[in-house]
Amino acid sequence: MATDLPFRFDPVAHRYTLVGSDEELPHITGLLEADGLNQNARWMTAESKVRGSAVHRLAADYDREALTDVIGSWSYYKGWLHAYAKAMSEIPHRWDFIEMPFVHPYHRFGGRPDRGGLAYGAVAVLDLKSGGAEDGHPIQTALQAILIAPHLNLPPHRIERYALYLKQNGHYGLEHHPRRRDFDRAYRIIRDYCRSSAA
Repeated sequence: MATDLPFRFDPVAHRYTLVGSDEELPHITGLLEADGLNQNARWMTAESKVRGSAVHRLAADYDREALTDVIGSWSYYKGWLHAYAKAMSEIPHRWDFIEMPFVHPYHRFGGRPDRGGLAYGAVAVLDLKSGGAEDGHPIQTALQAILIAPHLNLPPHRIERYALYLKQNGHYGLEHHPRRRDFDRAYRIIRDYCRSSAA
């Protein structure tokens, strides 16, 4: 297992802080923004942010079997939820963690992959999207694979990577990210923006 690097996670501020030193670590979203790969963040409307948070919450509740009736303020998002439920009924999977925060013990960055576990019988990460595909998404899943690899005792490239695009009409698209070169960009971002621990 990975060497422990105790940290605190503040989900409201999206902040990863090391216990003892109070050092704030970079996180995947910030790394992508710093490298110009999170273009959507510049143009994201308040509505799309609310939608993303709502869809993620509903999907997580669905997976935890904690979903109550989708009524009232949640009813607007039921199409995206139906898309997620359909995907989960069609994709063989077992999620071992759902939006669980991690910190890499050597590269010293944090992140919270949407899903991790098994998909199609292989160890995988799955990132949920309520908008369209972007060039940075394969790099995002590569960073997620690097992040969780020490905790799984696997090399990052052995972790399958997917983005699940949920649509308001109840349909979904699943994109597999198999390219090894995604890791070249991901490691370059880590070198540029993270302060790794001494070997």
